[in-house]
Amino acid sequence: MNMPEFADIDIVFDATSAGAHVKNDAALREAKPDIRLIDLTPAAIGPYCVPVVNLEANVDQLNVNMVTCGGQATIPMVAAVFTRGACSLRRNYRFYRQ
Repeated sequence: MNMPEFADIDIVFDATSAGAHVKNDAALREAKPDIRLIDLTPAAIGPYCVPVVNLEANVDQLNVNMVTCGGQATIPMVAAVFTRGACSLRRNYRFYRQ
């Protein structure tokens, strides 16, 4: 943050640890209140973001948590099933259970 280039930085990707992210968030906010942080740690200071599912809802957030790699892989599939195919999925499930 003491480097002259810091003035040009608008987004920080933090892949440290949950504890370090809390401290990094506080330090960065003190130096530059409107800086955006992409949280790749379990700290979850900001909302959970799975871009395929909820990017538009989180695009203006200053700190977003990117969930785990497993979540990034499976949540879009679950969302697709429940938004596009829930009725047929439930009907087929009942049929096959009989």
